[in-house]
Amino acid sequence: DEAATATLTLYGTDGSQLGTASQPLAAKTLLRQTLAGLFPSAQLGAASHVVVTGDRALVAHEVVVNFQVAGTALRRETIAAGGRIPTDATRQILSQFVSGAGWLSFIGLVNTAQTAQDIVLTARKDDGTLWALPKNPVTVTLGANASWRGTVAQLFEITDATELSVGWIDISTPVGFVTSYIGFGNQGTPSFALVS
Repeated sequence: DEAATATLTLYGTDGSQLGTASQPLAAKTLLRQTLAGLFPSAQLGAASHVVVTGDRALVAHEVVVNFQVAGTALRRETIAAGGRIPTDATRQILSQFVSGAGWLSFIGLVNTAQTAQDIVLTARKDDGTLWALPKNPVTVTLGANASWRGTVAQLFEITDATELSVGWIDISTPVGFVTSYIGFGNQGTPSFALVS
């Protein structure tokens, strides 16, 4: 019911600040803008994530067009994700992954804590037992405001692309304030789903 001001901060994967923008919003209005429009002088090739804060309650939603999955030639028409509020929860669950036999899962992590932390990811089968993988669990160290993105196969070093591996991923952090997502889809079609 009141006007608000949204402050957007663009970060690189290493946690460096690439740009900031302040956007006034009239009551009950919408701002729809590209990254280039919001951050005209930023090096967008190095961009990882945007932190949105406001002096009133806000809802954030991102749509990425012509998304390319890192480490592959795959492109997707669109990927959409809602903004997440970081919490001090030190455990998260990515409820499903699928890898191999033509399937691919893509993970993203963002450390919004103001300190570096070691993030431990453990791949489990549907029955809760550990996957016997070259790296499992895996520790990813992220500095303040830094991020990591990659496929489940890259993270856990799953080398047999013909075998279907499915399960879920347990994420543990010492401090919390980590947001995560997983995207998955078939490599032969443009379908791809992203889940926070």
